[in-house]
Amino acid sequence: MNEPPRSIHTRAADFWLRLLFWLGREQPWMLTLGKQFFLNAAWVLGRETRQNLLANAARLLGSQSSRDDRKRLAKETLANFYDFVCDIPRSASMSMTQLLARIKSVEGEAAYRELRKARTGVIILTAHMGSFEVGMAGLRQYEPKVHVLFRRDSQNLFEQSRAELRRRLGVDEAPVDEGIGIWMRLRDALLANEVVCIQGDRVMPGQRGQPMPVLNGTILLPTGPFKLALLTGSPIVPIYSTRSPDRGVNLFIEPPIYVRSSSDVESGIRAAAAVLEGYLRQYPEQWLVLHRAWCEDQPAGPVARTAH
Repeated sequence: MNEPPRSIHTRAADFWLRLLFWLGREQPWMLTLGKQFFLNAAWVLGRETRQNLLANAARLLGSQSSRDDRKRLAKETLANFYDFVCDIPRSASMSMTQLLARIKSVEGEAAYRELRKARTGVIILTAHMGSFEVGMAGLRQYEPKVHVLFRRDSQNLFEQSRAELRRRLGVDEAPVDEGIGIWMRLRDALLANEVVCIQGDRVMPGQRGQPMPVLNGTILLPTGPFKLALLTGSPIVPIYSTRSPDRGVNLFIEPPIYVRSSSDVESGIRAAAAVLEGYLRQYPEQWLVLHRAWCEDQPAGPVARTAH
């Protein structure tokens, strides 16, 4: 079946993203000098992205927030996404020493090291926040073998830069679109005491999701990491990264979540949702999500559950 034609607004948004990713690889100085121009153009011309950001801002700030408050947060989020786009090709050209120098602080390091003495593998649950690709460099200080489950981006230039950065970091890519075999590979990696990183703030194709209350609505969160934990006995450790004003990165390692029986799956997702909510409250402008994140804001209305 042919895909439905994309709207002119979607095509416009794709054009701006392709332009940003190309400049990030070929002419990064133009992104630095032209930041305000590109942000203004993306805000005015990218109607779909603008509406999505405003819808998310309304959920993040609550019904008592004003239109100006939501607009301000939406623009701050767009600016942080811009910085993230600039960061990927810049980081891909850095040495490991230079990347590690950008990490200003790590909270929870001692507890994490103690946890790893059990040699049970670890599932790292993170989110589209801050500079999570740079934060991976911090994780590689402790872990010789790291796998990251991800969805290939439709923007090839961005995907090339991200893949280059991961190769530099020595991180093994596990594309979710390759099907069930990827999950078996990740299971084997955990059983070998390796680390698997999974984004826990959205459901990717091939994943099952469960709706969870987060702030002022419901977000569909992936169940896959928790079922993988049940299968392997590996703890789930939420790790978040945030940007500081000087372009440094701060890492936060949260206490582990254990899934010891099938009855723990839902409570584990609920615990992860609570961690996500805490960071969204504190750093809403750093959540780099450009689609409508809450189920209630989807075109078809609230989503109960997705299937494989």
